[in-house]
Amino acid sequence: MLPEVNLNPVTREDVDRIAGWLSDTEVSSRWFGHYACGDPVHRGYEPSIMLESSDSMWEQVFLLDQNRLIFSIYSEETGHIGECQLLCDGKGGGELSLLIGRRDVWHQGYGTSAMLELLELTFECRRLEKAWVQVSPDNKPALGLFRKLGFKSSKKTATCSVTGTFDPLILEMQAASFNFRSSDIDTETWIPTVTVSGLTGSGSENIAKKLAEISGARLVGTDEINKLISERLKCSTGEISDLEHSHRSRFSRWIREVADNWEFSGGMVDAVGWAYADKYWMLDNHPYVNREQYRNSAKAVIGEIVRDYPSVLHGPGLNAVLPKNLPSVKILVSAPVAWREHIVSRDESIPLNMAAKVIQKRDKETSFRANSLFCSDIDNHFEFDLIINNDRFSIDQLRQALKLASPPSIDFENRLDKQPK
Repeated sequence: MLPEVNLNPVTREDVDRIAGWLSDTEVSSRWFGHYACGDPVHRGYEPSIMLESSDSMWEQVFLLDQNRLIFSIYSEETGHIGECQLLCDGKGGGELSLLIGRRDVWHQGYGTSAMLELLELTFECRRLEKAWVQVSPDNKPALGLFRKLGFKSSKKTATCSVTGTFDPLILEMQAASFNFRSSDIDTETWIPTVTVSGLTGSGSENIAKKLAEISGARLVGTDEINKLISERLKCSTGEISDLEHSHRSRFSRWIREVADNWEFSGGMVDAVGWAYADKYWMLDNHPYVNREQYRNSAKAVIGEIVRDYPSVLHGPGLNAVLPKNLPSVKILVSAPVAWREHIVSRDESIPLNMAAKVIQKRDKETSFRANSLFCSDIDNHFEFDLIINNDRFSIDQLRQALKLASPPSIDFENRLDKQPK
């Protein structure tokens, strides 16, 4: 069991201890190394300067800086043991740093506990979409800690400007991965998350509903997901809808990108507002919603959805934004064009020849939107685990497919017999 820690405001006594810890070469080499002159590096502030700083300077560094949060790590058993920081980049990401300065408490789980607290602050309070760390290749315990928590090697370029001994590796984590890993899901007994994709008239929505009934899972569509994304990004559902509509074709996407670049060049990032909520700084609004924000938020939202309850997700492209370690079944529903034309003609009360034109137009829009927003190719059958031909697929076959895709430890015979056929 991990020890409990608290992230507290930094005091001058804490900074004095930090300075003492960094004078130990073994400790400082695990933080950010040394300058070429040999002095230990401390990013965010210089301990010797802050110890003699005025109150206004102290407040500016530790209380008023909206982009860098600095905390002292405390434990009831051992007192002050270290420091951690979150440096936001203003683009939905943040760099994390962690120092356990007390060598007598190394390898006892305090670093893991502190990083879990910092990750929760990063993803749940600040609502960032990704986080990364810079770690010395020689710091094997830190590399093991971050990889155990789910950080992956990144192609990001190190931003540390130190010219001394620190040449870091970059490890990264997405919000969706943290949301799933921090849940209590037992992947040995958990019914796999199902995604259902399909083109207009394929009947994919009905298939999704039946799968939800069969498995006792919750059905979640793109409308609900977009609502949660808008809440996460603090924007309106209309803005999300505008973004989706702007990715229906290459031309509409080009118009959107031109508009975004024109708006962005005016310094809109600097106009982002912040409000203080509880003890953490929270993002108040975004100047616009772009494709990367939407995609990263979709990953985070879906991670939160599937963490709480078995789910069937309906919508093109959702198969591409599931957490990587999540048990899942990705289904594509297809049907002959003539069959789809009859469905659209019936549902929308239009002639068959008009239904054919509607299908042709919507197919292009759906395929392009899924590819542009989610990097998913709905025409590539290798992206899916199961292809269902809706014109000749029975409910019993659906039940059998879901049973085969689920862990053997699930009592599906008893569970499915209680569901409607």
